[in-house]
Amino acid sequence: MNITELIDVFNGSVLVEAGHQEWGYIPETFHLGLPVEVKPTKTDVQAKTDLLEYWKKTRIGESIFTDKNDQHGLVNRTNFIKANFHLLTTANVTPQHALLITCMRMAVADAGAIALLTKHRNVIVDEYTYVAPPEDNWDKVVIPAIEKHRDIAAWAKKFTGILVSHIVFLFCARGHHYLPEYNEIYQKLYRNSFVNDPVGFSLPTPETTYRLSIHCFGIAPLLEWVQALKRENKMAAAMMIRFDPHPPIAGVAQFTTMKATFDDMRRHSLWSRIETYKSEALQVLRQCCDTISSDPYAFHVASKVILGVPRKMPSQREYETFATLAPIALGYIDYLGRRHSLSGQKAITQKYGGIDPAVEMWSRAFDEYGPPNAKDYDLDEFFAQVSSDKATMDAARKAALHAKEMQQEIIGMEHRKKLLEVKEMEVKVATAEHELAAQRLNV
Repeated sequence: MNITELIDVFNGSVLVEAGHQEWGYIPETFHLGLPVEVKPTKTDVQAKTDLLEYWKKTRIGESIFTDKNDQHGLVNRTNFIKANFHLLTTANVTPQHALLITCMRMAVADAGAIALLTKHRNVIVDEYTYVAPPEDNWDKVVIPAIEKHRDIAAWAKKFTGILVSHIVFLFCARGHHYLPEYNEIYQKLYRNSFVNDPVGFSLPTPETTYRLSIHCFGIAPLLEWVQALKRENKMAAAMMIRFDPHPPIAGVAQFTTMKATFDDMRRHSLWSRIETYKSEALQVLRQCCDTISSDPYAFHVASKVILGVPRKMPSQREYETFATLAPIALGYIDYLGRRHSLSGQKAITQKYGGIDPAVEMWSRAFDEYGPPNAKDYDLDEFFAQVSSDKATMDAARKAALHAKEMQQEIIGMEHRKKLLEVKEMEVKVATAEHELAAQRLNV
């Protein structure tokens, strides 16, 4: 064991921000494959050292391949393809999927979203693997004839940038770019971006497509590429909207989502009274969102992954303001349509703690006093009522949270029970097989 390497990796873990799980890992077999000849060493000749020095940082817009950029090209494209294909097929990835992943990686590398130093990827585990060919000869690595190889390459070239924009968006919005529960979101983004299903070959699992294929590049370089695609108007329209002016920022999305809700609320007949009723709180919310927008990724729950810097946090006053305004925002969302409202506004509901009587009162108020049946009314009494019994509201909110926690615990218990039943069945099967084998020996 290389003890020095072990200690270096362990010491690198101090970069992890306490309380969050934004650091992900993938099997070494899914690391990015680079030909071993480009691995930095202490004995490099000066010309090669200069080239490696140039590629320590991400260089969006400059291909790493020698056939695209003779001045700063780092890697022979053929050797890059062989290194990744060899790495993936060794991990029992099917040849078609190995070629697809290799072509997707080639598209990312062609964009310059690669950096030889881990500190410029803001990662604690280097997911670049330097692959050596058999007998130090890349000619020994032969990629077999793969059915539909032209279609696979064309699909990867056309859609890799869009898929990466999906990944970066989910990471910005949720703090991870793949969890099993994200499959439905990815499918929606896939459809909205008009990505064509492959013809003649199938995509791998969503986890392989959206995680294992390109996790190795690091979020920071991928974000740089996606931002460049947006600037150059090369992003799918559905994703352009989601990045305008920036994607939701995990950790403070409840503030920006709430501001968007109040911006829409301006068209409601109650708005002028609400604006007067909560003028100070609304001003605090606007200032908070202006601060976030001025440096959005610094407020991200995984700012160390994106920017490599400690995370900025809203003030205590701003969190208190959020709690004050949340019932109004959630009431308005519920009024707009219960079928797709509260359950879809996780940024606000999860941070606030669920539906309480105040939310329900606001929902009814928007419904009763909204157009087209707006009434001549005096809301002073309503404002007094909705603000009067804070203890009752807090108790209701805590009860809702407790019920949700209990529900999650029941789901967990059922899951553990099923696992136990599976293990018991495995033991029974193994015992039966053992007894059968013993009977055969006796015979």
